[in-house]
Amino acid sequence: NLKLKPSGQAYYRGILSRRLAPEFDSRELSSITRADIKGAVARWATEKSGVRSIPNGLRTLRTIFAWAIEEGLVQVNPCTDPSKIFKVDAPFSGDFLRPDEVVPYLDAVHDRFPRFHAFFRLLIFSGIRLGECIAIEWQDVDYNGRFIEVRHSSWRGIVTSPKSGVSRRVNLSGSMMDSLRDHRRMMSAEALKAGRPLSARVFVNEAGQPVDESKIRKAHFAALKRAGLRHLRVHSLRKTYGSLMVSA
Repeated sequence: NLKLKPSGQAYYRGILSRRLAPEFDSRELSSITRADIKGAVARWATEKSGVRSIPNGLRTLRTIFAWAIEEGLVQVNPCTDPSKIFKVDAPFSGDFLRPDEVVPYLDAVHDRFPRFHAFFRLLIFSGIRLGECIAIEWQDVDYNGRFIEVRHSSWRGIVTSPKSGVSRRVNLSGSMMDSLRDHRRMMSAEALKAGRPLSARVFVNEAGQPVDESKIRKAHFAALKRAGLRHLRVHSLRKTYGSLMVSA
């Protein structure tokens, strides 16, 4: 699907390579039955991890058969109603920072990685996604209106539109705006010392180039360890924002 973003394409390539190809790559599409699919699902369900991706694998397989029907390669779709083949019953239990853990975490970030302090504050107190935060430019920040215009997202250095496909305005608190002002002063001083102009991107590495995801993740995990907190994904900071909003 040409409309998929690069991250989406990579995700579905993973489904094909990890789930569908090992099971069905050597089979003629027309020979695959619903019983074959149920057998594959039974094997996937015994794996220690990745159970939640099984429905996506089934939906992908359903789409493949739908395309094959349109092309006249098969006559029936054995993967209709994927939820009747497999359904994840357990509720999702994603973890996030509790209110009393936010300050220790951010203090640890400030101590170890001061250039990313505003970055992680923005993730926690705005709810924007990691790739969106990486792609923010100074022209997207409105100090008078106290908001950020989220217009782009970055994935492995590839800049695309946000996940929704459209830009959106994210309102920020006064203290968050102060953090961004402090960050800009820090980046301006760094650029002046290096003899280069201020980068268009808000968050950059020491060379003034766009920061990459791997460096952000390393800083996040190091800050969790320094603060004595459990392991959490970076995406958990977006969930932390949701939790804080509900609490408020």
